[in-house]
Amino acid sequence: MLQVTNIINTQDRTCLIKNKTLIVRRSSDFRKIMRVPRQEFRHIEIEDGIKTLNNNDLCHLYKTLSELNHLKDLRINLKWDLGISDNGISGIGKAISKLKNLQNISLDFYMCKGITDHGIQAFLKFLSGLHGLRSISLTFRNCKNITDKGLQKLRTTLPRFRNLDKIKLNFSFCTGITDKGFYFIQQGFARRHSSQFLDLDFSFCSQITSKGIDYCTRAFPKLDKLHKLYLNFSNCEYITDTCLGYIGNNIMKALSLKELALSFEKCVEITDSGLTNLGFTLSQSSHLEKLLLSFSHCDKITDTGIKEFGSFVPKLEFVSQIGLSLDNCFNITDDGLMELNQSLAKMKSLKQFTQDFSFCDSITDIGIQQFANLLSASHNLEEVFLNFYYCKKLTDVSLQSLTLALSQLPKLRDVYLSLKDYRNVNITLPDKSIST
Repeated sequence: MLQVTNIINTQDRTCLIKNKTLIVRRSSDFRKIMRVPRQEFRHIEIEDGIKTLNNNDLCHLYKTLSELNHLKDLRINLKWDLGISDNGISGIGKAISKLKNLQNISLDFYMCKGITDHGIQAFLKFLSGLHGLRSISLTFRNCKNITDKGLQKLRTTLPRFRNLDKIKLNFSFCTGITDKGFYFIQQGFARRHSSQFLDLDFSFCSQITSKGIDYCTRAFPKLDKLHKLYLNFSNCEYITDTCLGYIGNNIMKALSLKELALSFEKCVEITDSGLTNLGFTLSQSSHLEKLLLSFSHCDKITDTGIKEFGSFVPKLEFVSQIGLSLDNCFNITDDGLMELNQSLAKMKSLKQFTQDFSFCDSITDIGIQQFANLLSASHNLEEVFLNFYYCKKLTDVSLQSLTLALSQLPKLRDVYLSLKDYRNVNITLPDKSIST
């Protein structure tokens, strides 16, 4: 979307018009729009300063949107707007359906609790006629009245977007969504083959089980142009090792996939077995370049799982960026840290890595010193993020070991380092600055 550098936000004027871009910051600005030659707009952003729209405001919004014939980019942020109901979102959909030149759309209805399945279905029906869409982002986070029935329309809507490259769906905290909803999603994706970027957030959807994960991931191998895949199932209490198996097996068949991000924070049933099997299946993906994994608070993961997972990492010969979040996994010790980084040290293509072991109380200075020795030999690293915050057994020895190791990396550009008692301190090294 076009970048706007100057935003006017005074008591009298919070509506900005510049470079064919309109930014609306409060509900009263809708009336101002009516006095502007709207045929000139190419981009419009409705900001989250608008809290509650009344009927008059919505009428202005519908009329304005329906007349923006040349509009290419639309971003509407109405989160926390308790005045938006099914009629409101349906009206927005109807107005948008007339914008045949629209290419990119981002709508955020976070905490709009008046939206139900009926509103979602009506909205998606109107959107299905926009065949020129290239990017769509829909956020219904914490809209508690949305269930599987609301997702049913995705089965027929998604295949109608012929040129859609990027899909982002956020239904986190929608606790009425079950495995059946994932069946509808899978049906929609199964008929699409051109999407390159897929981002699904169903965190805190507490009814999702292995069956739903299986439904969802079956569609991935059919997306033969899929380059980026982000999945967030954090705090889904029924996610188990079996779910990781389904995800890994289906991702392995997505031959064009280059970037993968998986989040399973607080999925406490995940064990060493699931992590090991995921590592094995991922090692079969020959085209991966970026891998981000979060198992924060998965306290059944131990050194054994870390070691086995690490044994498969060197096979990812094209991966240049790895991120591993294992904070609050208190069964990880110095042995797990060393085994993992011995494997990472073998990856000659690795340029960026993130490791988060904060609150892992069993890690000691000995483990950090061993890690630092391995780190100092990773001469291709350009960016490093290390978080050992509140690892209670660490002392000044760990800080000295890590800063010395980092100072020996010739290509290093960006560093973040966090240890117990060393927050918000800048350590200047030769030609580099380390934030701790």
